[in-house]
Amino acid sequence: MKHIFILLFFVQFFIKIDAQINSDFINNRNKFAFEIYGQIIDDKENQIFSPYFFDFSLSEIYLATQGGTARQIKEFAGFDNDKKTHFSNFAEYQKIITGNTSTTNDFKFSINLFIEDSLKILDKFKQKIAPLIIDSVRSIDFTKNKSTIANTINSVIEQNTQNRIKGYFAEKDIADSSNIIISSSAFFSGHWANNFENYIYAPFILDSLGKSIANVKYLTTSNYFKYGEGENYQIIEIPYEGYKFALILILPKNVETLAEFENIFNYENYLLWRQKSLQSQPVRLLMPEFQVENFYNLTSRYDTVTPAIYQKGGNFLSLIKKVV
Repeated sequence: MKHIFILLFFVQFFIKIDAQINSDFINNRNKFAFEIYGQIIDDKENQIFSPYFFDFSLSEIYLATQGGTARQIKEFAGFDNDKKTHFSNFAEYQKIITGNTSTTNDFKFSINLFIEDSLKILDKFKQKIAPLIIDSVRSIDFTKNKSTIANTINSVIEQNTQNRIKGYFAEKDIADSSNIIISSSAFFSGHWANNFENYIYAPFILDSLGKSIANVKYLTTSNYFKYGEGENYQIIEIPYEGYKFALILILPKNVETLAEFENIFNYENYLLWRQKSLQSQPVRLLMPEFQVENFYNLTSRYDTVTPAIYQKGGNFLSLIKKVV
């Protein structure tokens, strides 16, 4: 049975701390994931959120800016005070993610910086910083119509993901005053390490939307999984073939609504549940078959959280020489 996931929510929590990466860096990234999730969560719809790609988008901006702009991003995201340390940690971070490839899983991603072709990019950023953080820095003519710009960006993403992601960028996502666009996209498809033996059809309740979906296909299996539970939660780790990736499901228990559960769903409790509760044990697992995908625009979603990043006149002197 094969399932497709786009934008893995918990991908960054699976990082194994490397000797070259400070443990505080990993802790800060995981804490930030929960903090930003708590700020952007919308009770009116189901949410898909990738802290990994959000981290890299902000990291690009941090390394490209100076002065108050860089300071606000650093404080908001919990980045290192020293940019050299930050860059070193993120370069190792990227190596860990790209090193977790497997012949049994298909993981493709593309992180790109598109910049107005009249802006002169510093050689240091393009030659030393960009190659270890992102796939490419591309010059683009923002005076062209939005359809042409979107097609150009999509062609780069399709090429970098071997055509796994198509039509990712839309005209409506390009602001009239745009001269820099950062795109982060990911595709993941994999086989479960433990095969699901049977399936049944039953309703699936969408708590956050206040409705249910009839005749959802549920996959079932009896096998050993890392599983744990407490008074208010259940947690299970479901590995993919090759054990390079895993899906962690956390479900509310003995609470009335998902919103009530989210009040206790924080980084400290997450660590506690994983470290002290998860044990390999026989589990009868019943899981709905699903596919998730999402696109979100950082400007429209986060401009109220980090307004200075998007204000005209931001200090990008670590990226460009001058405006021609």
